[in-house]
Amino acid sequence: MTYYSKQEIDRLREDAIRRTQEMYSRSRSREIPPSENFSEEFSPPPLQYIPPPVSQNPPPHMPPPENPPPFMPQNPSPFANILSGKKLDKDSLILLGLLYLLYKENADKKLLLAILYIFF
Repeated sequence: MTYYSKQEIDRLREDAIRRTQEMYSRSRSREIPPSENFSEEFSPPPLQYIPPPVSQNPPPHMPPPENPPPFMPQNPSPFANILSGKKLDKDSLILLGLLYLLYKENADKKLLLAILYIFF
């Protein structure tokens, strides 16, 4: 770590103050005088609300579809029958998630069966 003497710190501080004053004076010189302010000349017109056209004929009423799309697929998976009668609470979902992760990691079959036993 670099250590500075008191004189070096004072010199760095004075240099920082000088650079700050330079930047401030440069920013003041670039300001647009009020007489050259163009924002009043080229301001956009105010927005006006234009209501949509009112049609004389209302849109035709469409009847609801006769056969709504089913929520479940037509060919449910074998697990759908197992899970349909079980109330899934927080603990059951955690066990199912653990079971799925262990299955994807090729865990021991006895471990998977033990988790299934706890689940049911």
